[in-house]
Amino acid sequence: MKRFHKLINIGLILLLAFFFTFPQSTAVWASGDSSTSATVDVRVESTDKTILPPTEVTVESFDLQKYVHGNTPIVKDTPRAIHAIIRALETAGIDTQDSDQFNLGYGGNYIAGVNDLFEFDHGPNSGWMYYINHQYVPVGVLDREIVDGESIVLFYVDNYMDNTYSWFVDSDITVHAGEAFTVQQQGLIYNVSTNGQSKGPVDGATILVDNESYSKDGSKVQTDKDGKATLTLNKPGTYTLSAERENDQGEANITRPYAEVTVLEAPPADTAEPSIRVKGLDDGETVTNPELSFEVNVTDDVDSEIVPSVKVNHKEIKPQNDNTYSVTLSEGKNHIAVSATDQAGNTAVKDYNIFYQKKEKVTPSITESINKAITNMLQEGINSEWQAIGLVKAGKTVPDSYEALFKENIQSQIVNKMESNRVKITDIERLTMTAVALGKDPRNIEGLNLIELIYNSPERRGGYDTMTFQGNNGPIFALIALDTKKFDVPEDAKWTRQKLIDELLRTQNEDGSWNLNENFDTPSIDITAMAITGLSPYKDQSEVKEALDKAVAYLSSVQTDEGGFDGGDFVGGITSEATSQVIIGLTAYGIDPTSEQFTKNGTHLIDHLLSFQMKDGGFQHTLNDGISNSMATEQALQGLVAYDMYVKNQGSFYDFTERKIEPDPESPAKEEDNVIPKKENDQVKSPESSKDNDKNNDGNESPNKNVSDESKGDSGKKLPNTATNLYNILLIGVFLLVIGIIIFYIRKRRLAGKG
Repeated sequence: MKRFHKLINIGLILLLAFFFTFPQSTAVWASGDSSTSATVDVRVESTDKTILPPTEVTVESFDLQKYVHGNTPIVKDTPRAIHAIIRALETAGIDTQDSDQFNLGYGGNYIAGVNDLFEFDHGPNSGWMYYINHQYVPVGVLDREIVDGESIVLFYVDNYMDNTYSWFVDSDITVHAGEAFTVQQQGLIYNVSTNGQSKGPVDGATILVDNESYSKDGSKVQTDKDGKATLTLNKPGTYTLSAERENDQGEANITRPYAEVTVLEAPPADTAEPSIRVKGLDDGETVTNPELSFEVNVTDDVDSEIVPSVKVNHKEIKPQNDNTYSVTLSEGKNHIAVSATDQAGNTAVKDYNIFYQKKEKVTPSITESINKAITNMLQEGINSEWQAIGLVKAGKTVPDSYEALFKENIQSQIVNKMESNRVKITDIERLTMTAVALGKDPRNIEGLNLIELIYNSPERRGGYDTMTFQGNNGPIFALIALDTKKFDVPEDAKWTRQKLIDELLRTQNEDGSWNLNENFDTPSIDITAMAITGLSPYKDQSEVKEALDKAVAYLSSVQTDEGGFDGGDFVGGITSEATSQVIIGLTAYGIDPTSEQFTKNGTHLIDHLLSFQMKDGGFQHTLNDGISNSMATEQALQGLVAYDMYVKNQGSFYDFTERKIEPDPESPAKEEDNVIPKKENDQVKSPESSKDNDKNNDGNESPNKNVSDESKGDSGKKLPNTATNLYNILLIGVFLLVIGIIIFYIRKRRLAGKG
């Protein structure tokens, strides 16, 4: 989820406050609910208790408007994770329409609070996350479509940079009274240095039975190095198992697992075959990637551990990592057989036929790809600021329907959050850029001066400065927002341009990269690219140019052989979003994304980005996702438009100096207010700031000059001001005429009296 602190999200949550720190809003406007339904399990965990045990719900898509307290419908055509979570929470007696019990933001795409527990309540790295089928989900809760049989876990983390998502290998256990049984706790262990996750046993976790520590011989029982612990329950009944663990700072650093244990009086005969669960295979599916990975889990009502047999095209293969198998498919039909036999001789078998078909490479033109992406976005509905900015830069008109959402976001993300001291600087910056793109004056939006809120960044609860609370995102987009129209910054501002520049130079790594923040020591491709975008207007400063050159060299050095960038397991690996951000940054600095420096094995950045585009015009988050992603699409549009502007010598993507600001009709401004004044003693001047506004960087007439020219025609928006001035002049004239007549008659009467 820009809040991203949320995010952290980031890291996941990280890159979700903006586009990156917790996931962005991606609500879709639709005319009604869909009849498509899905049956899934939902569980909700805080750090010290289970808020909602596994609960099966059957849901259809429904309007989220009343849950986000907005004024516009938010409907998807298929059920999503958020629909299941809302319905499940309602079964626990939680009022999901009460923002103190359930807080849903970003157009229904981000959960900020549950049961009076909110993001950042346990520190700047705390918040709500969710996994499906024990796997990280790299999109927001509204973006994730759900299908029958999936398992959703919504959980709170004290510190997302030191947290292991964990679960019991067997979550449904049946034993006999007095019979010892062993549980094994697995987890996805997050590695800060590599920004990735690895699956492995969870050791040192204290086992809980009905939320109380389980002890044996006077000592608490903890999982061993293999994640295993042995228990004995002497009374028949149903028990719940969980586990807890803390780091040296007293923060919970594992996600609470959950299992149910049924203790029987008499041992049953073993006549049931093992249960085989295979994740990653769909019988009869056709794939375009020959490399295939899937996971096999086997459980049994008696035996604690059964090793399955997996054969691919009649050849047995071994697991690559615990229960994960990898195989290279042959072209055409491939047969995969999974079998398991328990100690009593009961055997279970599952068969799959997978078809591999090579994918033909088709490279469309830039213009064609831009238009297809725009068509996809318009069909889905414009519901984010980044989409609106991309449309404007592509020369398109933002639909009138977006105006209501813009005002909604001003109220919910700035006005309301300032009242609760939870405002995010990235929200202010993003909405500032959008206001400029829409032709609005960000110095007067619903009575707010967004520019002043940036350079005099407010404090949030806990005494933190919002400018740096979200890490490098704040200073980066502060520079970008202030430079959209070269807005003036007072010399006594908390954050002048030079202070923002110095802050970014201070946090740059030796290798030229930037991290999300100083507590997260893994370099971020996206943050590094965005830092290039923010600092590029100041490349005339020697220290800035040196920093930019190091950042460009770093990005070139980590570009993969396929032409993209691997952000680690935490963001899903090689993503289209990372490539989009690098393209925007390079073009802002004046570097060609198709140059030899950014071409690997014949594939440059533009070719790599286009490989993510789907037939519907949208872009995938990662290759082979098989579905368009709204966040990936809006960023890809911006990247392609930035490159198109670079080729046409039209300046950088976030430069709106040629766009005219229209006065607020409810607060008439003077004609000269439409011009952003320039102070000779401004803190920092960019090379572009001293040039004629009608010229681009090369001194040629700007191709975008017609944007402001069109507003000067007979039907332009300046006519209402002219009419108002004429009306005022007429009123003054009538007033003076009446005064003159009155004076004339008074003088006449006085003269008559004297006569």
